[in-house]
Amino acid sequence: MGVETEGNVRAVSELIGAILLVGLVITAMAIVAVLVLSNPPPEEVPHLNALAGNTSDTILLYHTGGDELKEEQTLIRINNNPDPIPHSEIYMKSEDGTVESSSWATTKTQWGVGKTLVIPSPVSPQSITVTYQGPTSQHLVLSTSFIAGGGITTPMTTGTTVTTTTTITTTATTTVPTTNATTPTPTSPTPTPTPGCGTISGYKWNDLNGNGAWDTGEPGLSGWTLNVSQCNQGNCNSLTFLFSSVTNASGYYIFSGLNFQPATLYRVQETIQQGWQTISPSSGYQDVKLEPPGSPGQPYKCFEINVNFGNRQVQPPVVNFIGSPTSGTAPLTVQFTDQTTGSPTSWAWDVNNDGVTDYISQNPSHVYTSPGTYTVKLTASNAGGSSTKIRTDYITVTEESGINDFIAENVFIYGNTLDFRGNTVNGPGATAIINSGLDTSSTNLGASIAVTRIYIDGNLNLNSGSAGLGSSSNPGNICINGDLALGSGKRHIYGDVYVAGDFYLKDAIIHDNVYVNGDLTLDWTPTLDADARIYYTGSLNYPSGNYPQDILNKCIPQTPVPGCEMPDLALPSVKSQSWYDAKGYVSSGALTSNLKIFADSYSSTSSRPSAYNVVIIARNGDITLTGLGSSGVTGVLYAPKGRVTFNGDFFTGVVLTRDGFFVTSGGTDVTFSNFQNYFSSPDDYPL
Repeated sequence: MGVETEGNVRAVSELIGAILLVGLVITAMAIVAVLVLSNPPPEEVPHLNALAGNTSDTILLYHTGGDELKEEQTLIRINNNPDPIPHSEIYMKSEDGTVESSSWATTKTQWGVGKTLVIPSPVSPQSITVTYQGPTSQHLVLSTSFIAGGGITTPMTTGTTVTTTTTITTTATTTVPTTNATTPTPTSPTPTPTPGCGTISGYKWNDLNGNGAWDTGEPGLSGWTLNVSQCNQGNCNSLTFLFSSVTNASGYYIFSGLNFQPATLYRVQETIQQGWQTISPSSGYQDVKLEPPGSPGQPYKCFEINVNFGNRQVQPPVVNFIGSPTSGTAPLTVQFTDQTTGSPTSWAWDVNNDGVTDYISQNPSHVYTSPGTYTVKLTASNAGGSSTKIRTDYITVTEESGINDFIAENVFIYGNTLDFRGNTVNGPGATAIINSGLDTSSTNLGASIAVTRIYIDGNLNLNSGSAGLGSSSNPGNICINGDLALGSGKRHIYGDVYVAGDFYLKDAIIHDNVYVNGDLTLDWTPTLDADARIYYTGSLNYPSGNYPQDILNKCIPQTPVPGCEMPDLALPSVKSQSWYDAKGYVSSGALTSNLKIFADSYSSTSSRPSAYNVVIIARNGDITLTGLGSSGVTGVLYAPKGRVTFNGDFFTGVVLTRDGFFVTSGGTDVTFSNFQNYFSSPDDYPL
């Protein structure tokens, strides 16, 4: 008899309905009964678990467990007929619901778990048997009886039988051990329950790397609660809670006793624990549909395994932030940008460090209305805890009134040029403003500009020597309104650096963050502190080959990056001649302590002893102090229309010029001292 593919599919789809209509209940007997044809040595007998059902003209055998059976080793008989069903009349239905186009005799596909044999039966079946044809003997491996209103008979290995009154929707099967039939070997218990129909099971694991995959070495999580609910009305918009399961030491859980006929949809949902986050699935739940065995177009779906959940322990965030601008005149609007890592979920900003939370948004903007120096604190939190970052004296707000701007900014070098041949510029807490570019040719190759805030309105090129930038004791901001090139030389860079153009980095040691609004080019030997990062908007370029990955990991593309603006300061006007006359200023004189000069220009080029508390105002020209040798000067030098040239052992004070500050002597130390330190009261300010 030939069986058409369409008929087979229809027969399979009608299996459950036909069983209910006919009112038959399968009695499945999985036994080992040796039909002795000779007396050879005992041979191994395969296991077989199967479910059987019938329609008006077809019997279906669904393989649910055990060993695969070969076509040439399998004999199927109906109603104790001595002649087995010809395999040319039997067709194989695969797990995806399709029926092979050729008969079993032709395809010889092995009958394994999830596959169904479609067998013609023109008469109502009373029983069906499956016999294993071994090399020397035959072994009965399955026997079922179709008894209307009956139960399921499960034979014991001793030969006695026990009848249970249950229906096909909760069919129980017995696995026959693969051993000889006379001395069965008991099986050892498995570490976790074997899933059966009406069960959903899986594992909870610690996703250490957070990639959503259960990788080798990632352990199960014990003591976690999962809940199963039934989805109402065919969807999971409405749920009916059923019960919970707690994972064992291996992270395993199982829900049993679930309905699968008719098909039922369930939702399995994890209960998240404090300090952990959901990784896989990100929703924290999975929807599972259980269906009757042999459902059309479905593999064996009356149970589901590997409904797994991955979680990762959350670490407290690592807090960081920036503000822009960090200085200016009142009212000053500062935009704060959170740069915290570790997936923060809440923020608390205290923008003046008074102990009161001012903002809880991630990136607030604040207007500082009063002059002063402000410390800013940010506390960020996530499921793993909280962390805090404090930037001390981070925001400087000044009054918009002439020299007071310079005083508030702690400006002690201001001009179009800094040509420094000396040793060190010392300015912790101070500001240096250079209204042009700066390069190696303008500095002593070993000099250090140790100033907290440095503004350079142009390109900065340091391509030899070890000239460093920034204050190690009080780092602040370095603002480059152009390109930055740090070439050969192990120079130290302290403070956050803002580059308006491209950045080339070779040998420098970067201690804080760099923000590049352009391309980043790395050479072989830069050094970045553990907490230092380089953020860039353009392209990243570095030598081919085995470039250090730890350096690349600290280079982060970001658009946009924060920037900084050159301070909007203008040199204040001088006062009237009468004011200076009244305050004891003179137009000339030898360079001595407490000298107060107001003239078009001033020059002292001969050797002199050190002069302290000097105030020199050159209203139309230059100030020249040279020939000092081992002597030095302290005070205020102001040349609003010229330049200041200095050659001596030291200078301490403030230098404000239009055309620049030129230090021509090697070994000179220049140290900041605030403008107001040289006057008894603001009434004496000469500007």
